[in-house]
Amino acid sequence: MSVNFNYVGPEVSRRDFFKIGAAAAALAALGITTGCSGDKTSGSGAAVQAKIKEGGKVVYAVEEPITSLNYYNNSDTDLGKQVFANLFAPLCKFNVDGSADYRLAKDIKISDDGTTYTVTLRDDLKWSDGEKLTSDDIIFTMDLLANEQLKPQTSSAYKVDKKFCEYKKTSDTEVEFTIVRSSNLFRKALGSLIILPAHTFKDVDQADVYTSPANDKIATSGAYKIDTFSTGEKLVCSKNENYYGDKGHIDGFEVNVVSDASTQEIAFQNGEFSLFTISNSETLANYKNNDKYNVVSYPDGRITFMEINPNASNTDSMDKRKAVIDALNIDELVYGTYGDELFSRSAKSIRPKDSMFYNDDIKNYTQNLDEAKKLMKENNLEGAKINIIFNSARVGQEELCTMIKSQLDAVGFDAQINSMETAAYFKSYFYPTDSFNISIMANEMIGDPSSSVGLFNNTKSGKNMYTTEKLNSMWDDLDKEMDQSKRQQILNDAIEELHNCWSCVPVCDTNYVCATQKNLAGLENSDRLSDLTKVYFTE
Repeated sequence: MSVNFNYVGPEVSRRDFFKIGAAAAALAALGITTGCSGDKTSGSGAAVQAKIKEGGKVVYAVEEPITSLNYYNNSDTDLGKQVFANLFAPLCKFNVDGSADYRLAKDIKISDDGTTYTVTLRDDLKWSDGEKLTSDDIIFTMDLLANEQLKPQTSSAYKVDKKFCEYKKTSDTEVEFTIVRSSNLFRKALGSLIILPAHTFKDVDQADVYTSPANDKIATSGAYKIDTFSTGEKLVCSKNENYYGDKGHIDGFEVNVVSDASTQEIAFQNGEFSLFTISNSETLANYKNNDKYNVVSYPDGRITFMEINPNASNTDSMDKRKAVIDALNIDELVYGTYGDELFSRSAKSIRPKDSMFYNDDIKNYTQNLDEAKKLMKENNLEGAKINIIFNSARVGQEELCTMIKSQLDAVGFDAQINSMETAAYFKSYFYPTDSFNISIMANEMIGDPSSSVGLFNNTKSGKNMYTTEKLNSMWDDLDKEMDQSKRQQILNDAIEELHNCWSCVPVCDTNYVCATQKNLAGLENSDRLSDLTKVYFTE
């Protein structure tokens, strides 16, 4: 089952937009752990029923090297969202229904016109080293983010209509923010703000904050503090006794950098790691019905989609793109890529099932081979080359491309696959080019839709996607509108308009899947390891 706590409606004032209660947070947490096919744990299930054992350390591996302990050097990566979310707490955390679960903030009030935000911090906040966390730390962080020369991509999150927000300290626990118009994207960015400890960098020039050796001894605001750090190798963390919230059950966690999945798996089987991320059905088969381990699967809030490039020959018209899309069977693409429903379900739209404003009534494209062949003939596409690119660092994308190629070749296209390293891929994806016909992109979509719709706007991040002025305007309206029921209708209409552009094909609504040692439990409530206070060992 899936629980959706729809407390935000037209009758709720903007001033109360951030209000939540403990019941709302609990219900939303349940929503995270259930999904289309339910959250699934295979094995005997005994670990879930067993008595909680206090203490212990969760040990796992990541493929990306950790080179800095400053959150903003890691905030754009999966690693940052996972590991550093346990070290640095935001002002609030957003539930899947859009409601706010306060963390460092005690309250965030929004003016009736949606342009003024008043953030009030909790009174009992301390950094991991015992120093008080105050509004001075917010001002220090915002001053840093406002310097566009340092982290322009991060700075842009706090801009509305290209103007950085204004902010001022009004007390030791209160800061007022002002923006030029109402913006749901700004609301999300402000709520997710990670505050840096001003005292850690008291003798550091602003331009050097991100690179300073002071980062090696950075104080944290989350449930865990840093014990030891070996650059590019290992990070060991323990409970932050100064943390205001639930300190959980485990004593701490250890992250090892291991780039090779086979090496990770061997270490897991030897008992060196507490868990092991599973990325394909062949590996899953080794653990799915194995009484030595548990297998956990739950929605990760990502949509994998195909971008059909209107700038490239053979996909530069509506009919040509339609010929490509009509040739595809999405259900077969998903099953052929993953081979097990634990990994993914077929996407219905650009919104994942367990997300804000998900609409189950929306229909995705369906295969129409007769129409595909007809359009191919009319547009001289028999034997036409279709160049498919993907990011080689993304799990499952090569397999998906192979399935797409198979289906396109079957109707007479000549599909070719090009694997690209991350930097080269992003350069092709985010800048106008005619070098590919299809690109594969996977992006987190579970939060407020305003944070991701730039991918579907050809004046923003969707440079190689066909979108209309009407659609681009709809995305702007979605950000400005503060009435949530009206936003739902705007989004429904925008998704339909995007569908009619024949340039974006949602394919996979994916899950996070891992095997754990038999005595580890609670992982399905940890929001993909970003809240390890929910994880525990059993006796």
